[in-house]
Amino acid sequence: MTNGGTDQTPSNLTFTKVILDTEQWDTDSCYNTTDRRFTPNKAGYYLFTMSIGTNRNPVTGRATIAIYKNRSEITNPYCRFEQRGTTDADAIIAGSNIVYANGTTDYFELYISFNASTSRSVLTNANGASTVWTGTWIRS
Repeated sequence: MTNGGTDQTPSNLTFTKVILDTEQWDTDSCYNTTDRRFTPNKAGYYLFTMSIGTNRNPVTGRATIAIYKNRSEITNPYCRFEQRGTTDADAIIAGSNIVYANGTTDYFELYISFNASTSRSVLTNANGASTVWTGTWIRS
């Protein structure tokens, strides 16, 4: 399980890699904190779960998170989760998906995009935001 070390303020309407550089645990040494990516070392299917805390999503705002495999957004199975703001309050956007990894060259990264009238931030756990990402091998 990983979480962010510092808050981020991505550019609007641009998918930006979420900086997750703090490991809570990594039983199989699959998370690379330097490149900030999940690098499975065993072939099979992995369950990814993610939760990203964001600040003040306005009524017209939207936050979208996506899993990327080898620098491309996963579209099959679809790995994009969207949250539309209905109040001017902090929000958490979360999702999960099962994807295949070859165990040698595949890697996975977490991205976010905002579509809002003002800048929005990805908040760290230090701010009580629950920004975390986990990857778990479930079967070959």
